[in-house]
Amino acid sequence: MRKIFLFLKFFVIFLIGWIFFFCFSGPSFAQSSIKFKEVYYDFGEIEAHKPLIHNFEYENTGKDALTITKVKSGCNCRGKNLAGRKLQPGEKGKIEVLYRPSPDMEGRQERRVLVHSNDPDFPIIKLTVLAKIGKNPP
Repeated sequence: MRKIFLFLKFFVIFLIGWIFFFCFSGPSFAQSSIKFKEVYYDFGEIEAHKPLIHNFEYENTGKDALTITKVKSGCNCRGKNLAGRKLQPGEKGKIEVLYRPSPDMEGRQERRVLVHSNDPDFPIIKLTVLAKIGKNPP
């Protein structure tokens, strides 16, 4: 009987230790979290020769420092490179996206900018700009 009680005592202590270890360790309490005010912007109808700029605002809503590790963009679109930029919890920032449609473009155009960060839930966020490009005047 005494051996069973001793075994149960050690088992309960082990179980409590295991629960504390897995519940209260790791990045679950101190992690960064990026939240954008918007991830999609439509410039509407524009002329092809005009460059367009839009600022995507974001905030670190986590409990640890947020680091922007890379900003990657495609053709005719450029996101301001903020690689290495750190924001403390509660701080806000913005990513400036510059879109330069080429003179031969017409119709609906969509461009993306990828923002890489140390947010464990959303390490890559896609920002999208749209525009409907009309014909250039002669």
